[in-house]
Parts: sequence; C-alpha cells; structure tokens
Amino acid sequence: MAQIIHNSIGTISGKAGNLVFKKSKYGNYVSSAPRPTKKPATQLQLRQRQKMKCVMHFLNAASFILNQTYFPINQKKATYHLIKSYYLKHAISENNQQFSINLSKALMSYGMIRPPAHLNIIEVDSFTRSVTWTSEKDQALAQADDELFVVLYQPQLHQFYFKANLALRNDEQADFKIPEVWQGTSPPLVWFGYLGQKEKTASISVFVE
Repeated sequence: MAQIIHNSIGTISGKAGNLVFKKSKYGNYVSSAPRPTKKPATQLQLRQRQKMKCVMHFLNAASFILNQTYFPINQKKATYHLIKSYYLKHAISENNQQFSINLSKALMSYGMIRPPAHLNIIEVDSFTRSVTWTSEKDQALAQADDELFVVLYQPQLHQFYFKANLALRNDEQADFKIPEVWQGTSPPLVWFGYLGQKEKTASISVFVE
C-alpha cells in the first residue's frame, strides 16, 4: 500500500480501475484492488468459515450485553475483535465436523474485578430464582458495592436476558426472574458477574450449571 504525499486535486476515495483510494486520519492511501479468484475454497478455509459463522451467530445475539460488560486490559485492539478471538480459540467445540459454542467457557464479561464466588441457585417458583454467594469483600480486587448482574440464555429460542444491578456484592443474596415468554422451554443457562460502580470495569463472568 502506498501513501499519497502531495495531492493537488482534493480528496480521493473509491476505486479507479485496478486501484483503490482510501482516506484515513493519517492521510490518503492507494492500493491494488483485490483480484477475484475462481479457485474453490480449501477444506481448511471452509472449516474456518463454519467456525466463524458459529461464533458470530452467538455473539451477535449477545452483543448488547458484551458492550456493557467487557472491558479488556489490552486497549490497543477493538473490544469486539478481542471477544471474537477468545471465542474462536477457547469457547468452541467440534463434533462430527459441526461446531457449537462451549457454553461453560463462554464469557459474558471481562475485567479486573474479583468474580462472584460460591454461587448457589434455588428455585422459588416457576419464574423466580434465588441466588446466594460469598462476598469476599475483604479479598483483593473486591469492593462491597460491586454490582452483581445476571445473564440468562435460552438456547431453543437463541435469546438472551440481561439484568444489571441485581444486588451489591455485600448483599450475598438476590432474587431474579426468568422471562415469562420462555414458558414451556428448557431451563435457561445462567452466568453471573460484577460491574464496578466507580469506573468502567467488570469481573470475569461465572457460568452456573
């Protein structure tokens, strides 16, 4: 890719013949247009596409949650790129050449806060659950006012539910509701995590089976 140093004809953008002109905050650039290929995709390429399709199907549905709960330490890369990279490397399973998300390894949040500990869920009624935990407020990276959140996932409907500020770390007990529109479906999968009150950060989420 070449950079245009002196341009006397104004802003250049778009494709012209075999050249593509791009504008960025660092200046104008020109590169060769990609050449279409008639070569069929290799088995490795097809496999990678299927992996990506599986991950993106899951992340697109969960993106409204991850935008509020994912705070990576490495700020040099886009957050969504880091999330996608994690799922492709660590949270996907293959069985008979079919890919699926390994939900116990799926992250619903990320950050430096100490995660929830010793979580226990009890059924109160058809739609209400009670959760208890140990606050560990005197341990490193824990604050008494860290805000507990819950994420529910209904795989049959491929729907997520997110409830922020469910309770404070120090409360050690809270109730949450399962959406009534999920009546008649299998029990939802559940993750918990903390969000910081004083700064934008979170804990790593905890999957509860």
